[in-house]
Amino acid sequence: MPTAAKLAASVLFALVALFGAQAVKMLFPPGTQFGYFVWISMAIGVLVGWRVMGPRVGKGLSTAAGSGIATSFVLVFWCIFFFAGNEMVQRSIAGRYEGPFDAVIKGFGIAADYAVLLVHPAILAIVLIGGMASGMVVELVSRRWR
Repeated sequence: MPTAAKLAASVLFALVALFGAQAVKMLFPPGTQFGYFVWISMAIGVLVGWRVMGPRVGKGLSTAAGSGIATSFVLVFWCIFFFAGNEMVQRSIAGRYEGPFDAVIKGFGIAADYAVLLVHPAILAIVLIGGMASGMVVELVSRRWR
């Protein structure tokens, strides 16, 4: 059921994804082509905000802050999963793997490489502070508009 809290969570976690994606782009060499990276990250943020953070409101600000951080890490997980899977498929189409099992194993390696890349202070700050602040704002929205 749509609520104001779910809508606010969708918008706020799309913003967390936007700022996180822009920070990730800064870690790559100039001229790197990202395509729809930011837009897809924001779409994942909308879905995660609606499905994960939206239903977790109404338990207080400290719980909302923790739920916001957890939602941010769910957002990071799904972004890594999506983009590593996409990279695996692109490499598979190019014929770089010997079979499907090899592709899946290498896909986990790609995901691990992406995860290591995200352990950067700026990105961690965006994920932690953005998630905490978003969770608290969603809690306040749920109190104001029931």
